[in-house]
Amino acid sequence: FLDGKSVGKKLLGLRAVTTDGKSLSANWSPGLIRNAVLFIPFFPIVEFIILCTKQTAPAGMLRLGDQWPGTKVIDDK
Repeated sequence: FLDGKSVGKKLLGLRAVTTDGKSLSANWSPGLIRNAVLFIPFFPIVEFIILCTKQTAPAGMLRLGDQWPGTKVIDDK
């Protein structure tokens, strides 16, 4: 039904893929790492502060939950 997307990504027409463009639908490892950081208490707040205070921004302002597993969010239209 959601084709490996969250409800928000489905509504906005976005998709998470690996940095080389492969889908996460059959690739569970990056998807698990990407979402595991959301279960660490207060980590999303820490991640937001890090994103806001970086002097050098990586391509597309990737969050740590995307940098660690090597994923990115793209437009799926």
